[in-house]
Amino acid sequence: MESFSKKYKITPFMLIFMTPLVSILYNVLKLVPEIKKMTAPYAPVFSLLFNLLWVIFTISLIKMMIQVWKNVHDSYQLVLAQKARDMLLVQEKEVEQFQKNIVKRQEEVYKTLEKALTDSRAGDYATLEKRVSQLTEHLQTNHSETFCSNSLLNTILQIKKEKAEQARIRCSFHIILPPKFSQAFSDVTITSLFTNLLDNAIEACESVNNENKFIELNTNYQANMFLIKMKNSKNPENIFTHKTTKKNKKAHGHGISIIDDIVKQQEGICSWEDKGEVFYSILCINS
Repeated sequence: MESFSKKYKITPFMLIFMTPLVSILYNVLKLVPEIKKMTAPYAPVFSLLFNLLWVIFTISLIKMMIQVWKNVHDSYQLVLAQKARDMLLVQEKEVEQFQKNIVKRQEEVYKTLEKALTDSRAGDYATLEKRVSQLTEHLQTNHSETFCSNSLLNTILQIKKEKAEQARIRCSFHIILPPKFSQAFSDVTITSLFTNLLDNAIEACESVNNENKFIELNTNYQANMFLIKMKNSKNPENIFTHKTTKKNKKAHGHGISIIDDIVKQQEGICSWEDKGEVFYSILCINS
C-alpha cells in the first residue's frame, strides 16, 4: 500500500516546508547580541534568501494542495465508476432474467395453442373455448408494452415497470426520443441514466405508506436538447439529501451522483426538487 506522502506526491516539498522553521530560528538567534553583530554584514543577503525561500514555500504549498485535491477527486470518480459498473452488472442480470421470462411466456402460449388445436381436431369445443379464454387472459396480463424505438431503453422501461407494479406502484411512461438518440447516447449511458433514475423513484415510492404510489416519466426533445422529466411519490418525512434511505448503503446511494456525472459529461443540467409528497427530477442533456 502506498504511503500518504507517495500517494499525494508531497515528498519533494518536505525540505521546503522547513523554511518557516529555519526563518523562525534565524530571527530568534538574532536576539542574541553577539550573533546579531556577527551576522549584521550579511543581513541583506539573508533577507533576500529567506524571502526567496518563502516564495518557493508558498508555491510548493499551493501545488501540494492542488495535487491532494486532484487525488481526492480521482478517488471519488473511481468510487462512482465502481458503483456504475456494479449497477450495470445488476442491470445485465435483470435483462437476462426478463428475457428468460419472455421466452417462458412464449412457450406457455405455444403449448396452449397446441392443446387448443388438439381440442379443435377432437371436436371438444367446450375445452377449446376454455383454453382460448385462458390464453386471452394470459396475453392481456403478461403482454410486453412498447414504449419507444430503442430496444435497450424499451427493455429497461419494461423491467422497471414490472418491478414497480410488483410493489403496487402505478407507472406512466411517455417516451419521445431524438432522431439520432442511439448515436448520441451509448448503451452504458442509457442504462446508467434510466436505471438509476427509475431505481431512485421506486426506492422513494416504497417508503410511502398509502396506496397513492406513482411514477410518471416523460421524455421529449427540443433543438439539440434531450429533456427528461419525472415525478414520483415520496414520504414527506424523508428529506432529499442526495443520499439513499436504504440500509444497504454499499449497493445504493450513488444513483443521484452517477446521474449528475453523466449529465455533466453530456454538457447538460440537472434539477432535483423535493415538494414533500412528490419529488421532481428534470434533466436537460445535449444530444
